[in-house]
Amino acid sequence: MKSLRQLYNVASLLLLLLVLYSVLGVSFFHSVMLNGSLDEHANFQSFSLAMFTLFRMTTGEAWNELMHDAGRQRSILFQCEKNHQDRGHIQHIQQREDVWIEHAPMGCGNQVAKAYFVSFMLIVSIIFLNMFIAIILEGFSASQQEEMARIKEDAFDTFVNCW
Repeated sequence: MKSLRQLYNVASLLLLLLVLYSVLGVSFFHSVMLNGSLDEHANFQSFSLAMFTLFRMTTGEAWNELMHDAGRQRSILFQCEKNHQDRGHIQHIQQREDVWIEHAPMGCGNQVAKAYFVSFMLIVSIIFLNMFIAIILEGFSASQQEEMARIKEDAFDTFVNCW
C-alpha cells in the first residue's frame, strides 16, 4: 500500500510511452501488408490496435516476429507495393483465410522497424517493467523493516501526540 503512489507515477509514464509509440507505429506501419505475425489482431492500422499490439509486446510475446514482419521488404514470398505509404491508395482486395478484405493495405515494411521495436523493448519492457518490480520489492522491504522495529509506528505516533 505504501508504494501505490510510486506505482501510479511509473504507470502513468508507461501509458504515456505506449501512446507515443502507438502514434509512431501508426504513422510508420499503417500501410504494411498483413502477413505472418502482423494479422487482423496485431497490427498498426489504427491507434487502438497499435495500443493492444504494443501492450502485448511488453510481455515479450513474439515482438521479434512483429519487428521482422513490419520491416519486410519485397521478395518472392512477399509481394508488396514499394511506394504504397498513403492510406488513400489502399484500394486492393486481399484474400486472407477465405475472407475477402476490401481496402487491405499492400505496402512493404518500413526500414525503421528494427530501431522502433528494439527501442520500445529496451525502454518499456526492460526498464519500466523492472522499475515496477523494484518499487514493489522496495515497499515489501520497508514493510518488513517496519514490522521488525522495536518501537512500532503507532506507538511512536502516540508518544509524539502525548509529548
